[in-house]
Amino acid sequence: MNEHAHQRMQGTFKKSFILLLAFAMIMLVTLQFNHIRASASGRDPLTWPFASTSIWNMPIGDQAQYAPANIPRAANATPDPDWLITTTSSDPVRPIYQPGSFGPGRCSGTTGEGSSTTYFPDNVIVPDATSNPYSTPNNAAAIVQPDGHTLVQVEPLARCSAGGNVYGYQACGWASRQDLKDDGLCGGHFGSGLSSIGGMVRLSELQASGDNTIPHALQLEIWDNYLYACNGTVNGFRWPASRADSGACDSNNAGHYKGNNPNVLQGSLLALPTNATPESLGITTDVGRKLFTALQNYGGYIVDDTGWDDVQVGVQSGVEKQYDFDGNSGYHNDIVNLFSALQVITNNSENNIGGGGTLRAPMAPDFSSDSGNGALDRTGWSAKGTSSNNLLSPLDGEAATRWTTEAPQTNNQYYQIDMGQNHDISQVVLDSTQSPGDYPRQYILFLSTSNNTWGNAVASGSGDGPILTLSFSTQSARYITIQQTGSAANWWSIHELNVYP
Repeated sequence: MNEHAHQRMQGTFKKSFILLLAFAMIMLVTLQFNHIRASASGRDPLTWPFASTSIWNMPIGDQAQYAPANIPRAANATPDPDWLITTTSSDPVRPIYQPGSFGPGRCSGTTGEGSSTTYFPDNVIVPDATSNPYSTPNNAAAIVQPDGHTLVQVEPLARCSAGGNVYGYQACGWASRQDLKDDGLCGGHFGSGLSSIGGMVRLSELQASGDNTIPHALQLEIWDNYLYACNGTVNGFRWPASRADSGACDSNNAGHYKGNNPNVLQGSLLALPTNATPESLGITTDVGRKLFTALQNYGGYIVDDTGWDDVQVGVQSGVEKQYDFDGNSGYHNDIVNLFSALQVITNNSENNIGGGGTLRAPMAPDFSSDSGNGALDRTGWSAKGTSSNNLLSPLDGEAATRWTTEAPQTNNQYYQIDMGQNHDISQVVLDSTQSPGDYPRQYILFLSTSNNTWGNAVASGSGDGPILTLSFSTQSARYITIQQTGSAANWWSIHELNVYP
């Protein structure tokens, strides 16, 4: 096309171009929004965990009060990989052992971590630390049990050979709430006691188009030189952290906290000020812009001490292999620039997460009605059993509540549910993870469409751990009865019960 023809067409298509441009922008924003927001059916807790009011999902409000963090520019900027491991009922149950060392020799431990066990795939290997002083990853880990939502959290996770022992200090303990739908507070970052995976940056978030692709707060780690030194009233941490490093307040410990800013503690919420822009901070990369947006809208929590002149961002294991934060000068400069500009939200608290006021970003959507793991929606279901104690607890979505026989296990104890209508089902999963010894020693399972005619048992066997999966050929049923036929000193407890088509 020659220049004169081009000039004539400019006037003709000007309005159309503007309309098309506007439409394209709307579509681009919509696509980006849909990438980070769940579908109309709800949010999957495995890919976007924890309650919408969790610290990890709550945006910063316009009443937030900012104070300088004064974190000096770091010499290094690295990702800290977190491990998210999903399991199935066909994976073996392994005991968890205490690591032989935090450094090299993690897989040499011989002491059991209490009575802790976990399902664990035989093919997953988590390498030992090395003699390189800068290659001792925290390896905070969350192991999702076969029910699709219960978490076992440890640090540092190690598994040096396929099918070998699993190593890591157990976080939270079996009696604590550890669930993908809960508040995400307790976890395997032992510098703070916070979640192993809350705030973890995923590969999909970094690879998505646009800057608004990380809809949550981040995990942040800084050197102990800048974490506030302990005094008579401060022990190195603040809410939501529940602890600090073991040597934080010991001046004889080389890793004790040496900072002089009383606002910079384990658990502090850091964020970029509202008037900051990527340009004003010299942000030049796509990774930098994504982290900038998340840190301005949601902030990030200090979860651990890096132990050297380094700043770290918690990422899902594998991200560090594709995004070398320190080896790429652009990423390195962006990340140290971001950390240097961070301020502390001083009025962040349990009753005022993010500082309060009008939120900078939308709240996270509700979870899917199928619990994000394919289970049937349990709304409106009823139950009865040998004991009337908390009959609906296995159907309430709360891992900490339970139905129990309130007596040692004996033959003919039962728990029965009414699903309200017939469903084609093929699997029932009983979860007693929070009471790991209370699984049924022997069981039989019956199905019925009428509650009058039951027929033969469709499944039977011996329980061997806190997650019991009862599978059978697909059948139509409204009523399900699980009968406990064994004997044990333990009570029989069910914390959660899910039914699958």
